[in-house]
Amino acid sequence: MTAFAGFFSFKDGIDPGLACGAMSSHATRRDLVGDGPVSFAHIPDFDGFAGTAVVPEANLRMAGDARLHNRAEIASRVKPHSSSLANMSDLQLLLRAWQNDGPACLDYVRGDFAFALFDGRSRRLWLVRAPMSGCQLFYNQRHEGIGFASDLHMLLRMPGLDRELDLSSAARFASGIPFPDSTTMYRGVSRLNHSTMLEIDDDGHSRATVFWSPRRVRPSGVESRDYAERFATSFETAVGRRLSKGTGGVASELSSGRDSGAVTVVAAELLQAQGLSLDAFTAAPESGFSRLAPYGRISDESGVADSVAALHPNIRHHVLRPNGDPFDLLDTAHALLPNPIGHLSNFPWSRDIVQGARDAGAHVLLNGAVGNFTVSAGGRAALLPLLREEGALRWLRAALASATGPRDFARLMHSTFGGLVPRSGYNWLIRLVSARPSQAMGLDLLRPKYRASVQQLAEAELEDRRPPANWFELRREMLMAQDPTNAFGRSHGVDTRDPTADRDFIETCFAAPPELLVGRGHANPLYDRVFAAKLGRQPGDVRPRGYQAADWYNQFTRARVRSAYHECRNHPAVMELLEVDRLDRLIEEWPTRWDDWWQEIFYRNTVLGAVGLAHFVKTNF
Repeated sequence: MTAFAGFFSFKDGIDPGLACGAMSSHATRRDLVGDGPVSFAHIPDFDGFAGTAVVPEANLRMAGDARLHNRAEIASRVKPHSSSLANMSDLQLLLRAWQNDGPACLDYVRGDFAFALFDGRSRRLWLVRAPMSGCQLFYNQRHEGIGFASDLHMLLRMPGLDRELDLSSAARFASGIPFPDSTTMYRGVSRLNHSTMLEIDDDGHSRATVFWSPRRVRPSGVESRDYAERFATSFETAVGRRLSKGTGGVASELSSGRDSGAVTVVAAELLQAQGLSLDAFTAAPESGFSRLAPYGRISDESGVADSVAALHPNIRHHVLRPNGDPFDLLDTAHALLPNPIGHLSNFPWSRDIVQGARDAGAHVLLNGAVGNFTVSAGGRAALLPLLREEGALRWLRAALASATGPRDFARLMHSTFGGLVPRSGYNWLIRLVSARPSQAMGLDLLRPKYRASVQQLAEAELEDRRPPANWFELRREMLMAQDPTNAFGRSHGVDTRDPTADRDFIETCFAAPPELLVGRGHANPLYDRVFAAKLGRQPGDVRPRGYQAADWYNQFTRARVRSAYHECRNHPAVMELLEVDRLDRLIEEWPTRWDDWWQEIFYRNTVLGAVGLAHFVKTNF
């Protein structure tokens, strides 16, 4: 992998090389390339892949970070000389594809990449980030030009860009409102969303285009009974694309869930065929922890994970239990990221798995971060699509087969028709029967000025509480809102990769016949056909979901949270934004029992979230 940066000047007399030099000044090894209005800088990382590519005859220059998945297909379209293809880096091949087909090459190029490309003939710059890519790209546009970098702190070294907190973004984070599109905590700094191409001309006019998003398209000529084979082949391809391309081994996250289980067992099979092993890591509570998790979930997932690992002789299974300070390396993580960590209580186990993978010699760490929207998506949420696409009789058969009793059938009716009830009537009914808080719980932690600024946004987030009226559209929106990043892993020499986020596999999932996604209870027949035997399960066997970091409060104790908070409480921006006295009282009133589910959610998400925000501010501003 490589870090890169650049500057595109809109005005004569502005030297882009000075900006590039400043952005890369921290590196002992760097390359500066450019002339005219654009300069690029790149810094080789642990893979040492080439970070720039040039086609002199076409006046094209590219800087980027690229790992292509389908070199053979790209080469068949571009048709480079066979001897030159062998010596081409992924970035050079990507540039040849652009030279051949322009932006249309993004329709057939597959991989994990972000790049900047300058066309000297049209005097235009393109910033591009691949679908679901963990490669980041940040930019700052001003009247004299646009600076960009794959590393946030390279961009922040650009002359004239002040490191200033965006208080409106911080207020949204504290209140629990998801970040919109390209927002970061740094005023004037945007991040390029995945699947997006930003085109800028030499007058500074820019246009952003989303060049891919998943769509619901049923394949022609494929019978439902044959779809499991297509699903399995597509997933195996997705996993194979993400196995190590350089030196070092492969590791995976392994919980009791469907997503990480599918990733781990398929990776183990592919590696075993090569005579290689897989290190699988499971985060678990302290030994002897026996608390009953909410909603019957599993507190300690290590037993289920161990039974899966035991079925595959080349899996080395590692169980990681809490050991050390939960805030350790949080400053490192927050220095790398454009926004605070969203769920601070999950940081210790994710950090420990990255470090465990590194210590095991792994170069790649596989996970199933978006599997809920792809590989394991299904169950009762698919009943409404089934009704719409296959008719009432098919729906009734599936609903009766899925129901486990009369009360359960009422839940099925809610899953199917709840999203079609008028919003006002639905919300009125829910208020009668639900103890769920009616406002964003973080609003009271904001000072009045900032509370008022996000009140309307917060209410809009909670206004519609119905089940989705269009399940596929909801999944599409959730996938497009993701911002994958592997910055923390890369800082440890480990590249985090998610096969469940593969572009082609996502499209396979979106094409699945809905009748294959609804089983008894919460079973997913399509998933079971492909993975049940590999996981040692019987088809239709739906195990309780795991509850990550079930013992979080044993690590984030009142004393430790108080200490961390007091380190940043008096920062001017923290005092400007948060009701610090109220946060003081909440920490002092830290519960000694955790029997109240909503109280736990409030402390785990809202209070810890505010402490994490304060820590982020202290670390970076």
